Amino acid sequence: MDFRRINDAVAVSLQLIKKINIKRKSYLQKCDKLSSIQTLSGA
Repeated sequence: MDFRRINDAVAVSLQLIKKINIKRKSYLQKCDKLSSIQTLSGA
C-alpha cells in the first residue's frame, strides 16, 4: 500500500468537493437574489 499516493488522492478529491460547494453556494445566492427581485417587483 502506497499511503502517500492515497493521501494525495484524498486531498485532491477534498479540494474538488470544496470547489463544487463554493460554486453551489454562489449559484444558490444568485437564485435567492433573483427570487427576491421577482417578489419585490410583484412578478
